[in-house]
Amino acid sequence: MDKSQAVNFFVFVHGNHGHSQDWNKFETQLNATFHACGSILWILKSSHNQLDTSIGVMKGGQILAQEILTEFRNIRALYPSNLLNVTMCAHSLGGLFSRAALEHIFHSDNANLIKNIRWVGLTTISSPHIGELRAPGDTFANFWNFFVHTYCDTFNGRTGDDLIFKTNDLSLLSSQSHIRHFDHVTLVALAHHDLAVPYPTASCTLQNPHAVPSFYQPLQLVGAKGFDERYEHLTMRETTIKAVTLNEAEERKTNKSKEVKGTGNKADNYNQCHLPLDVLENFISSRETWRKIDLNIGAYYAPFAHDMPLGKGKMKGLIEPDLEGSIEFMQFMCNMFLLD
Repeated sequence: MDKSQAVNFFVFVHGNHGHSQDWNKFETQLNATFHACGSILWILKSSHNQLDTSIGVMKGGQILAQEILTEFRNIRALYPSNLLNVTMCAHSLGGLFSRAALEHIFHSDNANLIKNIRWVGLTTISSPHIGELRAPGDTFANFWNFFVHTYCDTFNGRTGDDLIFKTNDLSLLSSQSHIRHFDHVTLVALAHHDLAVPYPTASCTLQNPHAVPSFYQPLQLVGAKGFDERYEHLTMRETTIKAVTLNEAEERKTNKSKEVKGTGNKADNYNQCHLPLDVLENFISSRETWRKIDLNIGAYYAPFAHDMPLGKGKMKGLIEPDLEGSIEFMQFMCNMFLLD
């Protein structure tokens, strides 16, 4: 056994009402990417929360942390002295569970267990970091906002309460410092038509720089920010995902963010969400550097746009999703992980 070779440990975390199998396509692509380089690869597709994601962000994080710590022990049984490269990748609610898990993982009781670890990266895909409060708007927007808030409040337990700020948990989580341990933190967001998690809360910004795409546009990469020159060939490559030049997404500020009356929150320039400014500012200031990857997709795919980055296609038989963009996105992400 080569003690000098690092073990690349990947933790994949599913979203609300999700399942470990949600990551099967991603796992296949990751295996192909890393095994071609002869790397030691260890994958955990989290499953301990899949029976119930309504238990609250903090409780979900605690359960996830115990699952990860158990896997650390399993790895150390086979590779007691090898460097461990840890990469976490989470979808939707899993991004919040992952952040909450860090409080338990970095507890002083685990100091010996987490020695000789490089915390490579944390990537969240369409995660509601700043909650699920929707901004008031036209008739359809108000109906959808009412549905989202009612669903969170009535059917999603403690987690729903967290997401609409009936508890203080997201505020507490926004001030957490453990996210600084990672070399890279990457926020992936869909610029438009993610009905579950709109762009502002996933990308943690009040400014959406991207135009609304054409009705039938498949999943496309439209922005990559915060990457250094090592990634330039990846972010600028020619594929059916129309990658843009690094940091070149056109700023779209004709509609500015505005105050939401009676809340002290601000709505984004497309009026999709209203974000508590203290939570937004605390989270953004929790580390110095961020990477962002922006995707876009047409309204035709809106019913399952939220899941398409993972290659999941709902409503099968009614609307057949074009998964070519999903596959290319997963290839992009796995190549990014390899470069990390």
